[in-house]
Amino acid sequence: MHSDKLQQIKKDILIEMYEKSTPSLDYNDVINDSKTSGSNKFGHSFYQNHYLSIDKQEKIIDKHINKYDLEDFEKTKLRTAIHLGSAPTTNKEHIES
Repeated sequence: MHSDKLQQIKKDILIEMYEKSTPSLDYNDVINDSKTSGSNKFGHSFYQNHYLSIDKQEKIIDKHINKYDLEDFEKTKLRTAIHLGSAPTTNKEHIES
């Protein structure tokens, strides 16, 4: 699958994750802010302010991945990029402190 399509799937996954995170966030605002200002008013570690359990994250990822005929390496690439990139924290203590 073309890397542009993988990027779109990743974006769709992150949008849904942040919609369901605590507190919720419109991930499109993060994307649009970084495109228009060249920086990000949300900061580089904004994800630490939003919690979503790993189980819920995996269900969201699976739902999106299963819509497409992805190779195993593409699935792994997406999961890695999301979890090591800007997915919401899975540590509830980050948002409670």
